Amino acid sequence: MKKTRVLPVLVCCLLAGAWARTQSLPALDAAVPVEGGRNLIPVQGRQANLLPYCPTPSDQGYAASSAAHAIANAMTIRLAFQCRLPGRQQVDQMRFSAAYIYNQVKQGETCDAGAYLTDALELAQRQGVCREATFPGSLYSCSRLPGEAERREAARFRIRSYNAIFRLDAGAEDKINATLSALDWNNPVIAGLVVPPTFPEISPGSYRGQAVTVVGYDEKKEELLLMNSYGPDWGEGGFVRMSFEDYGKLARYAYIISMGRMDCGVFSE
Repeated sequence: MKKTRVLPVLVCCLLAGAWARTQSLPALDAAVPVEGGRNLIPVQGRQANLLPYCPTPSDQGYAASSAAHAIANAMTIRLAFQCRLPGRQQVDQMRFSAAYIYNQVKQGETCDAGAYLTDALELAQRQGVCREATFPGSLYSCSRLPGEAERREAARFRIRSYNAIFRLDAGAEDKINATLSALDWNNPVIAGLVVPPTFPEISPGSYRGQAVTVVGYDEKKEELLLMNSYGPDWGEGGFVRMSFEDYGKLARYAYIISMGRMDCGVFSE
C-alpha cells in the first residue's frame, strides 16, 4: 500500500544552484555503455529491471541527504549486478554509505542543509565510498566525519566516471529515451526531480528537489520504477512507479556511473 510522506520545509537535497551548475557539465545525448554488456538482464517487450540487485531502501529521516542516498544506491546496484550477488541480504551487507558522502558535502552545519549532486559525485570519484557497515548513518546526526580506516576502505570503491545523460533543458521525450537507454545497459539512473510535498502523489503546490535512483521500466505500461530514500514503509516497499509523462515533467537532470573492474571477493571479507 502506498504511503505519502510530507517533505521537510527546506529543500531536501538538490539546491536550485545545483541545477544551474549542471548546465556547464558535459551532457550526453545517449547513455554510455559500461562494462557488462547490454541487456544481460533479460529484456522482453522493452522492459528492464534492476530490482534483484537493489538494497533495502534506506531512510534519510530529516536529513537533506537524498542525493547521497541515490548515489550510494546506484553504486550498490552496479556492483551487485557486476558481482551477481545472490539476494537482498547479501546486497544489504555490502551496501555503500550515504552518510560517508553526505556528511562531507552538505552545504551547512545542520542536517537540513542541502548538497550539490555534482559535489557528491565528485567525492565518490575522488575518494570513493566505504560500506555502510563501516560508516553507518544516523537519522539524527550528520556531523561525524570519516576517519582514516573509513577513508582507506573508501579508496577501494571509487567510481571510475560519471556522465550526465540529459541536459537541464532537455525535452520530455529526450529525458525518457535517455533513461530507458541507460537502463537497457543495466545502469541505474541517478535522477534529480522536483516533487510536491505529497509525493508520490503528484498534485499542485510548491515543489522541492529530491534525488532518486531509477531502477527499471515497463514500456508497455509507460512506467518507470524509482527507488527513494524514505525507508521501506513508504510507497511500495520504498519504491514508486512513475509514469513516463510525470517523469518527463519532473526530472531535471540525471547521471549514470561506471564502477570499473572490481574484485568481487572483497564482498566476502
